[in-house]
Amino acid sequence: MAPKQKEAKKEFVSERQSKADAKEKAEQEFADAAQDAKDKEKREEQAKKRVESIKKGPGQPPHWIMDCGAKLRDYQTEVRIKVRAATKLHDQMHELAKERVFGITEDSDPKVLDFAQFFAGALACSIVGDEDEDVRCASVAALGALDEAGVPYLDSLTRAILKDKCPSVRCASAKALSRCARSPQKKAAQELCKFVFGQTAGGNGDNYKQTREEVCTALANMEYKQLPLIADFMKHQNQDISKELRHSMASKLLHAIMLPDTRRDTMASAINVWSSLMIEGLPDAQLFCQSFLHKSDRVKLKNALESLLPVALNDPDSEVRKLATASLSNLNFATDEIFKLLGETLEKDSNPVQRLRAARAFDSFVRLSDTMAVESLKAKGHEVASAAMLDAVPMVRLAAATALGGALASAEPYVQDLVDSLKAEDKTVRKAAARGLGAIGVAAATGLRNLFVSILEDEDFAVRYWACESLGRMGDGAVLYLHAFAAVALYDVDPVMKARSNDAIQAVDIALAAPVVDRFSISEECSTIEADMTGPGVSAEQARQEKAVTALDAVGIPHKGLWAPPEDVKPKKGGASTGSKRDKAEQKKRERYAAEAKNPTKLNTDFVCDVGKLLACLARGLDAVEEEEPDEILADVDSDVEPPASDD
Repeated sequence: MAPKQKEAKKEFVSERQSKADAKEKAEQEFADAAQDAKDKEKREEQAKKRVESIKKGPGQPPHWIMDCGAKLRDYQTEVRIKVRAATKLHDQMHELAKERVFGITEDSDPKVLDFAQFFAGALACSIVGDEDEDVRCASVAALGALDEAGVPYLDSLTRAILKDKCPSVRCASAKALSRCARSPQKKAAQELCKFVFGQTAGGNGDNYKQTREEVCTALANMEYKQLPLIADFMKHQNQDISKELRHSMASKLLHAIMLPDTRRDTMASAINVWSSLMIEGLPDAQLFCQSFLHKSDRVKLKNALESLLPVALNDPDSEVRKLATASLSNLNFATDEIFKLLGETLEKDSNPVQRLRAARAFDSFVRLSDTMAVESLKAKGHEVASAAMLDAVPMVRLAAATALGGALASAEPYVQDLVDSLKAEDKTVRKAAARGLGAIGVAAATGLRNLFVSILEDEDFAVRYWACESLGRMGDGAVLYLHAFAAVALYDVDPVMKARSNDAIQAVDIALAAPVVDRFSISEECSTIEADMTGPGVSAEQARQEKAVTALDAVGIPHKGLWAPPEDVKPKKGGASTGSKRDKAEQKKRERYAAEAKNPTKLNTDFVCDVGKLLACLARGLDAVEEEEPDEILADVDSDVEPPASDD
């Protein structure tokens, strides 16, 4: 066969194979599309059935739920049985709290939470009217497990946290409110928006973030009278309805619920997204409809949120105040008003108990999270720092300082208020600042150098004492300065600096001071020094001076006079030795001389430091002492030791 015929045949076979592959691919795509359509129809049918199931509700509750509710209502029931009934309801709901109300399907059993309306009223009655505090506590915990479904019964929790005489019940109520005092309508709106925007490519991403948030907020704030708008919108989710009509219904809904000043592009984007066919989202829409809050429920929710603030400030029990503060944070309660009230109380209230509670409330907010710590201190950090210094009541000062100390990452700007006050003209302010830094603790470690200066420089004994106390509470960072104090107490040229450094070591916590004292002490057997300044104590003193140099250099304190072995007295190494007796004697002589030169033979009394120079430089705004000409190295060598001969 000719080459051209072979080539033509090959092209023909290839073309036929390509057509066959294309046909097979088209058939597969058609089959996949048909299957997807069939699956979609099935999912849509299931969605419609689920809507009907949600509307119908869970039916009659199991006998044990009705029995538990009846026992709680019956005042003749024994206390232990009432407690068991409330506890059983709580335990059964504990793992089901994440489920939606009436969130059942045909192939799932109703959940305890679905029957809340059958027993939550009994729990509310027990919370308000039962005489036994154990029953009330158990009922509060069970009602709290309902989460958003407990909103219609919030008035019982509000009354309990405000008026119940038992602190345990008030604590349990604060915890329950942090779970129940949330809008179920807002949660359902978030779920509905998540589905609707998920139908559009990138709808749940950053590009649609602003639109999604504004629509979600509008849905969460819808009133009950606007409910027919959602019902009409759901009726138009049908294959027979044109896209233009769905677009019209989406526009009608969104224009009715969104703010009048909504940007035009945001509104257009939202309408475009909500015009999509979303039959599978009908269950979410139905759940949203059933989550609508009546006006009375909105009032209960508002009252519950507003009850937490006075409890956080005024409840006589500290644990209740702490839990109420945590609940306010968990519920994302607007903090501007809270911090304004706390700040005014801390600054102006004449009642020290109220000021103390305000300071402790700040401490609770600061310790909730890093975000809340930043927000709290940004709002009233300077007022807290002022209270930590200047409040007349020690407990208020301590509570305010503890609040600052609880924010290791964000307290520095407000700690600086106290650090700056160490230089105030009024000695009372300086003392308060020194004391406040110690109460803050490790979070005030940035003020260590300033405390060091105050200990040595301040003329008032009380300021120096509190500065010493505070420095001892700064953790490991203070050890560096304690070593410097030990060196100054031993070798400074100024006797006043020596005395104040010695006082500082005695004033700090013994756990910090003891290792420092041990490091710079010389044992009795090693401390002997003869009249001619020789003896075992010479080497020990030399070692202590070398330790002092390390400590002084770490802080930047100038010193001079440290003895060092001369560099030109090293033994001869290898080389031209002939092995003669003279060379061997010379080598031994060199080795002996070098060994004796490693340590001073007489006590070195020339070593001194001058912390006053460092203080003077810091006063001029310099970070360190300006460099001077290096001192001549001292080398005290016995005159009877013959120097080594030259190698030349």
